[in-house]
Amino acid sequence: MDRVAIYDALYAKLVGCYPWASTFPHRVDWDQATKPALCMEQGYQKPVYQDPLALPPIWKLEAVVLVYWSKVPMDDEPFQGSIQEAVQAIEGSLAFNAAFDSQFPGAANSYGTTLGGLCQGCRIEGEVAIEHGETADLTVAIMQIVITAPSPLG
Repeated sequence: MDRVAIYDALYAKLVGCYPWASTFPHRVDWDQATKPALCMEQGYQKPVYQDPLALPPIWKLEAVVLVYWSKVPMDDEPFQGSIQEAVQAIEGSLAFNAAFDSQFPGAANSYGTTLGGLCQGCRIEGEVAIEHGETADLTVAIMQIVITAPSPLG
């Protein structure tokens, strides 16, 4: 398995799930992005040993996803939709899909998508935090995505 391929597949899945005005495979400042915007930042990568004597480990990879939203019209053209719809689109894109995810033996619905067989599971973990700016026009959603992948990773 290859970390780069896994993160690229996740990013492609997120980019394709909603009509974003701008997307970034890294974190950018709010004012650099045309809203609605998607940013994905690679996070930790750590081995998890299920049994101290068992090798190789299972790898846990993290991505942090930010959705920037503004109710203020861009270019005099107000965007139809809501930040909740964008978050639901991300949640839906990470759901297990038997046709897409069946390449990985033992894939289970509770682990989310396998990104086309690149990993054992990929899902949102923890809370989806939605924070409002100083005015109600500016909003960001922050979510942690955890990917479970077998060794060896490149």
